[in-house]
Amino acid sequence: MEEGTEGTQVPGPAASTSAQAPAAPAAGAEMVEAKRLIGALQKIEELTLINRNLTERLTAATQSEGSLKADLAQKESLWTAQQSEFQTKLTSAEAEAKSLAEKLAAADALKLKLKIAGELKEPSLYSVLDIVPDSTDEAALRASLQKLAQFAGSIAQNREKELLAGTTKTEIAPENSVQLPNSDEGWKSYISGLEFGTPAYQQAMDAWHKWLFKP
Repeated sequence: MEEGTEGTQVPGPAASTSAQAPAAPAAGAEMVEAKRLIGALQKIEELTLINRNLTERLTAATQSEGSLKADLAQKESLWTAQQSEFQTKLTSAEAEAKSLAEKLAAADALKLKLKIAGELKEPSLYSVLDIVPDSTDEAALRASLQKLAQFAGSIAQNREKELLAGTTKTEIAPENSVQLPNSDEGWKSYISGLEFGTPAYQQAMDAWHKWLFKP
Protein backbone atom coordinates (compact mmCIF):
# COMPACT_ATOMS: atom_id res chain seq x y z
CA MET A 1 0.00 0.00 0.00
CA GLU A 2 1.28 3.56 -0.64
CA GLU A 3 0.89 6.21 1.96
CA GLY A 4 -0.72 9.50 1.08
CA THR A 5 0.40 12.89 2.03
CA GLU A 6 -1.79 12.75 5.07
CA GLY A 7 -0.92 9.23 6.07
CA THR A 8 -3.84 7.47 4.37
CA GLN A 9 -3.22 4.27 2.47
CA VAL A 10 -3.97 4.18 -1.32
CA PRO A 11 -4.44 0.84 -3.17
CA GLY A 12 -1.54 0.03 -5.50
CA PRO A 13 -1.69 -1.07 -9.15
CA ALA A 14 -1.91 -4.76 -8.23
CA ALA A 15 -5.08 -4.28 -6.26
CA SER A 16 -6.70 -2.31 -9.10
CA THR A 17 -5.95 -5.01 -11.73
CA SER A 18 -7.42 -7.76 -9.58
CA ALA A 19 -10.69 -5.88 -9.15
CA GLN A 20 -11.21 -5.36 -12.94
CA ALA A 21 -10.74 -9.13 -14.15
CA PRO A 22 -14.08 -10.95 -15.33
CA ALA A 23 -15.48 -13.74 -13.26
CA ALA A 24 -14.82 -17.33 -14.53
CA PRO A 25 -17.96 -19.22 -15.83
CA ALA A 26 -19.54 -21.71 -13.51
CA ALA A 27 -18.96 -25.43 -14.07
CA GLY A 28 -22.74 -26.09 -14.39
CA ALA A 29 -23.14 -23.86 -17.43
CA GLU A 30 -20.34 -25.69 -19.25
CA MET A 31 -22.07 -29.03 -18.65
CA VAL A 32 -25.37 -27.69 -20.04
CA GLU A 33 -23.67 -26.47 -23.21
CA ALA A 34 -21.89 -29.81 -23.63
CA LYS A 35 -25.15 -31.70 -23.28
CA ARG A 36 -26.84 -29.46 -25.84
CA LEU A 37 -24.04 -30.05 -28.31
CA ILE A 38 -24.15 -33.81 -27.78
CA GLY A 39 -27.96 -33.79 -28.21
CA ALA A 40 -27.70 -31.79 -31.40
CA LEU A 41 -25.10 -34.17 -32.81
CA GLN A 42 -27.25 -37.15 -31.92
CA LYS A 43 -30.28 -35.55 -33.61
CA ILE A 44 -28.24 -34.83 -36.75
CA GLU A 45 -27.04 -38.44 -36.83
CA GLU A 46 -30.60 -39.69 -36.30
CA LEU A 47 -31.95 -37.52 -39.15
CA THR A 48 -29.10 -38.64 -41.38
CA LEU A 49 -29.96 -42.30 -40.77
CA ILE A 50 -33.66 -41.62 -41.39
CA ASN A 51 -32.83 -39.79 -44.63
CA ARG A 52 -30.59 -42.64 -45.76
CA ASN A 53 -33.29 -45.18 -44.97
CA LEU A 54 -35.92 -43.18 -46.86
CA THR A 55 -33.57 -42.78 -49.82
CA GLU A 56 -32.99 -46.52 -49.95
CA ARG A 57 -36.70 -47.21 -49.73
CA LEU A 58 -37.43 -44.67 -52.47
CA THR A 59 -34.78 -46.26 -54.70
CA ALA A 60 -36.23 -49.72 -54.09
CA ALA A 61 -39.77 -48.45 -54.78
CA THR A 62 -38.62 -46.78 -58.01
CA GLN A 63 -36.93 -49.99 -59.17
CA SER A 64 -40.02 -52.01 -58.24
CA GLU A 65 -42.26 -49.57 -60.15
CA GLY A 66 -40.03 -49.84 -63.21
CA SER A 67 -40.12 -53.63 -63.00
CA LEU A 68 -43.91 -53.64 -62.64
CA LYS A 69 -44.33 -51.28 -65.60
CA ALA A 70 -42.07 -53.46 -67.75
CA ASP A 71 -44.00 -56.57 -66.71
CA LEU A 72 -47.32 -54.83 -67.42
CA ALA A 73 -46.12 -53.71 -70.86
CA GLN A 74 -45.01 -57.26 -71.66
CA LYS A 75 -48.34 -58.71 -70.55
CA GLU A 76 -50.27 -56.08 -72.52
CA SER A 77 -48.22 -56.91 -75.62
CA LEU A 78 -48.83 -60.62 -75.11
CA TRP A 79 -52.54 -60.04 -74.55
CA THR A 80 -52.79 -57.90 -77.69
CA ALA A 81 -51.06 -60.61 -79.74
CA GLN A 82 -53.30 -63.33 -78.30
CA GLN A 83 -56.41 -61.19 -78.85
CA SER A 84 -55.41 -60.58 -82.47
CA GLU A 85 -54.76 -64.28 -83.02
CA PHE A 86 -58.07 -65.18 -81.38
CA GLN A 87 -59.94 -62.65 -83.55
CA THR A 88 -58.30 -64.06 -86.69
CA LYS A 89 -59.24 -67.62 -85.72
CA LEU A 90 -62.76 -66.50 -84.81
CA THR A 91 -63.22 -64.75 -88.17
CA SER A 92 -61.90 -67.82 -89.99
CA ALA A 93 -64.18 -70.11 -88.00
CA GLU A 94 -67.21 -67.91 -88.69
CA ALA A 95 -66.41 -67.86 -92.43
CA GLU A 96 -66.01 -71.65 -92.45
CA ALA A 97 -69.25 -72.10 -90.52
CA LYS A 98 -71.06 -69.82 -92.99
CA SER A 99 -69.63 -71.77 -95.94
CA LEU A 100 -70.63 -75.09 -94.40
CA ALA A 101 -74.12 -73.76 -93.65
CA GLU A 102 -74.51 -72.65 -97.27
CA LYS A 103 -73.32 -76.03 -98.56
CA LEU A 104 -75.66 -77.81 -96.16
CA ALA A 105 -78.58 -75.63 -97.27
CA ALA A 106 -77.75 -76.35 -100.95
CA ALA A 107 -77.54 -80.07 -100.21
CA ASP A 108 -80.86 -80.01 -98.36
CA ALA A 109 -82.46 -78.08 -101.24
CA LEU A 110 -81.14 -80.58 -103.81
CA LYS A 111 -82.33 -83.46 -101.65
CA LEU A 112 -85.80 -81.92 -101.56
CA LYS A 113 -85.80 -81.44 -105.35
CA LEU A 114 -84.76 -85.06 -105.92
CA LYS A 115 -87.45 -86.24 -103.52
CA ILE A 116 -90.16 -84.26 -105.33
CA ALA A 117 -88.89 -85.29 -108.78
CA GLY A 118 -88.99 -88.94 -107.68
CA GLU A 119 -92.50 -88.59 -106.31
CA LEU A 120 -93.64 -86.91 -109.55
CA LYS A 121 -92.05 -89.80 -111.51
CA GLU A 122 -90.56 -87.37 -114.03
CA PRO A 123 -86.98 -88.48 -114.85
CA SER A 124 -86.63 -85.54 -117.24
CA LEU A 125 -86.59 -83.20 -114.26
CA TYR A 126 -83.26 -84.54 -113.03
CA SER A 127 -81.39 -82.78 -115.84
CA VAL A 128 -82.86 -79.36 -115.02
CA LEU A 129 -82.84 -79.42 -111.22
CA ASP A 130 -79.76 -77.21 -111.12
CA ILE A 131 -81.60 -74.32 -112.78
CA VAL A 132 -84.56 -74.51 -110.39
CA PRO A 133 -84.16 -72.00 -107.54
CA ASP A 134 -83.52 -73.55 -104.15
CA SER A 135 -86.36 -73.37 -101.69
CA THR A 136 -87.30 -74.76 -98.30
CA ASP A 137 -90.99 -74.42 -99.13
CA GLU A 138 -91.82 -77.94 -100.31
CA ALA A 139 -95.32 -77.04 -101.53
CA ALA A 140 -94.10 -74.12 -103.66
CA LEU A 141 -91.18 -76.15 -105.02
CA ARG A 142 -93.45 -79.06 -105.87
CA ALA A 143 -95.79 -76.77 -107.79
CA SER A 144 -92.87 -75.27 -109.74
CA LEU A 145 -91.39 -78.67 -110.61
CA GLN A 146 -94.78 -80.04 -111.56
CA LYS A 147 -95.37 -77.10 -113.88
CA LEU A 148 -91.89 -77.54 -115.35
CA ALA A 149 -92.52 -81.27 -115.90
CA GLN A 150 -95.85 -80.60 -117.60
CA PHE A 151 -94.29 -77.97 -119.83
CA ALA A 152 -91.33 -80.19 -120.76
CA GLY A 153 -93.71 -83.08 -121.44
CA SER A 154 -95.85 -80.92 -123.71
CA ILE A 155 -92.77 -79.82 -125.66
CA ALA A 156 -91.57 -83.40 -126.01
CA GLN A 157 -95.00 -84.52 -127.29
CA ASN A 158 -95.10 -81.73 -129.85
CA ARG A 159 -91.61 -82.59 -131.00
CA GLU A 160 -92.50 -86.26 -131.27
CA LYS A 161 -95.56 -85.44 -133.37
CA GLU A 162 -93.46 -83.33 -135.69
CA LEU A 163 -90.87 -86.07 -136.08
CA LEU A 164 -93.56 -88.65 -136.82
CA ALA A 165 -95.12 -86.30 -139.33
CA GLY A 166 -91.71 -85.84 -140.99
CA THR A 167 -91.68 -82.07 -140.55
CA THR A 168 -88.71 -80.01 -139.33
CA LYS A 169 -88.30 -76.42 -138.21
CA THR A 170 -85.41 -74.02 -138.49
CA GLU A 171 -83.46 -73.77 -135.25
CA ILE A 172 -83.05 -70.22 -133.95
CA ALA A 173 -80.77 -69.43 -131.03
CA PRO A 174 -82.48 -67.52 -128.21
CA GLU A 175 -79.96 -64.71 -128.26
CA ASN A 176 -80.75 -64.07 -131.94
CA SER A 177 -84.49 -63.80 -131.34
CA VAL A 178 -86.03 -60.42 -131.82
CA GLN A 179 -88.48 -60.99 -128.99
CA LEU A 180 -88.81 -63.92 -126.61
CA PRO A 181 -92.23 -65.41 -125.87
CA ASN A 182 -94.26 -64.03 -123.01
CA SER A 183 -96.72 -66.88 -122.49
CA ASP A 184 -96.63 -70.62 -121.83
CA GLU A 185 -98.02 -71.40 -125.26
CA GLY A 186 -95.48 -69.12 -126.89
CA TRP A 187 -92.62 -70.81 -125.08
CA LYS A 188 -93.93 -74.27 -125.99
CA SER A 189 -94.06 -73.31 -129.63
CA TYR A 190 -90.66 -71.66 -129.51
CA ILE A 191 -88.81 -74.50 -127.75
CA SER A 192 -90.50 -77.24 -129.78
CA GLY A 193 -88.85 -75.76 -132.86
CA LEU A 194 -85.38 -76.50 -131.47
CA GLU A 195 -83.55 -79.80 -131.59
CA PHE A 196 -83.51 -81.50 -128.22
CA GLY A 197 -80.10 -81.59 -126.52
CA THR A 198 -78.50 -78.86 -128.63
CA PRO A 199 -76.94 -75.73 -127.11
CA ALA A 200 -79.75 -73.64 -128.59
CA TYR A 201 -82.30 -75.90 -126.94
CA GLN A 202 -80.56 -75.61 -123.59
CA GLN A 203 -80.31 -71.82 -123.93
CA ALA A 204 -84.00 -71.65 -124.73
CA MET A 205 -84.80 -73.80 -121.68
CA ASP A 206 -82.69 -71.52 -119.50
CA ALA A 207 -84.41 -68.44 -120.89
CA TRP A 208 -87.84 -69.98 -120.38
CA HIS A 209 -86.90 -70.99 -116.88
CA LYS A 210 -85.84 -67.44 -116.03
CA TRP A 211 -89.15 -66.19 -117.42
CA LEU A 212 -91.10 -68.84 -115.52
CA PHE A 213 -89.48 -68.10 -112.14
CA LYS A 214 -88.98 -64.37 -112.49
CA PRO A 215 -89.93 -62.37 -109.38
